[in-house]
Amino acid sequence: YTEEGTVRVDVRKSPQLIGQSSSRGTREYNQDRAAFIPLRIPGMVADRKDQSSAQIMYLGVYDGHGGDACSDYLKQVLHRYIESVGVNDLQFVLGDMRQYGKDWSSYTPDALRCLEESVSKYEVPSFLTIDERLTLAFLRADNDIKNMRWSDGQGSTACTALLWDAEGLPFWSHDSQLNLVIANVGDCKAILCKADKQGGLALALNTLHHPGVHAERERLQSHGAFFSRDSFGEERAMAR
Repeated sequence: YTEEGTVRVDVRKSPQLIGQSSSRGTREYNQDRAAFIPLRIPGMVADRKDQSSAQIMYLGVYDGHGGDACSDYLKQVLHRYIESVGVNDLQFVLGDMRQYGKDWSSYTPDALRCLEESVSKYEVPSFLTIDERLTLAFLRADNDIKNMRWSDGQGSTACTALLWDAEGLPFWSHDSQLNLVIANVGDCKAILCKADKQGGLALALNTLHHPGVHAERERLQSHGAFFSRDSFGEERAMAR
């Protein structure tokens, strides 16, 4: 819909279109945010002649709670960290994270173990893997947020997707063969939908961080945590 009238677009003929729909529900205002931004990440895909062009499409959805400060912050910052984070950020990010408390004092995320070992041997890689990049970026944003004045009362989930072609073609090119990576924190779900003659297929692409998920419930219980009811009945998902 535009000021000039309504425009109808046949999505079957325009599969690369990106759309967004959001509702505030029964709340006075909407705490959710979304970002759709092209990124350029060094070493991730083949570089073509245009060195300034974006190679990767970033899509992020942030479900804020307690207010919109955290979801606003993630909308502005998380994609920048994914694009710019590097090996030099490793010790800073881990050092800040390890100040959370005794249980974190020597903790290293699985995705960063090989990188930390390589750096300790002065074998610094030229580029980060996608797992290393996403983990560092999410942790860096988390470290920032815990120092914000509003962090005790607000938070947000983050569900992000990266789309790219290994040869560096734009994601909307008809010749592109797209790769897809999902990274999430919290209880937002990424779903891949495919139309077919039987009516379509919906495929979940990530595991929710929620007590209703068996593996997550076991992890929480191992730390002495207990949760009951859902967020509409005053329950809190572990991301909150």
